[in-house]
Amino acid sequence: MAAIQISQTDEQIHIALWDWLTSVSPAGVEIFKGDDNRVPQPGNYPDLGFIVMQKVGNTKLSTNETSYTDDQINSIEDETQQQFYDYSFQLDVCGINSSDLSRIISILFRSDAGCRFFEPYGIQPLYSDDPKYSSIVNGEDQYEQRWTMTIHLQFNPTVSMPSEFSDEAMVATINVDATYPLV
Repeated sequence: MAAIQISQTDEQIHIALWDWLTSVSPAGVEIFKGDDNRVPQPGNYPDLGFIVMQKVGNTKLSTNETSYTDDQINSIEDETQQQFYDYSFQLDVCGINSSDLSRIISILFRSDAGCRFFEPYGIQPLYSDDPKYSSIVNGEDQYEQRWTMTIHLQFNPTVSMPSEFSDEAMVATINVDATYPLV
């Protein structure tokens, strides 16, 4: 049996979000995934700032949609399951201009330009929470500016697997009493 794979991976979604954040952020703002341990703050901080994107949720929006493929020429029979998801990320926008940058992200995320940007990736922006101020204390016990927000993307991954089915059946009638007499 062939390995079953998903059509859109976490890594592909992270890349799409990173590409978009890079396109709307000033040059020099560093963007990276959360959950990396022992990583120092970027050297350009706090002047240019940085953004941490951390996945925080993966909520189903519907039940599975099932479709079937019967390629009689190549003898391929597949069952495909598609699921619709709301994939949420917390963005931590840090630095001197983090308030302005968080508003730029919030405004442009669900704009027509944002939707057009994400379309080639097979995902779409759903909505963004309002940015919230939540300062952090750095390694030198100094308060630093940080604005957090949660953004929600919709993606619709599919999983295909080999399946056996038929598109015709041969039916015959038999006389049960004659074929299977009581003994």
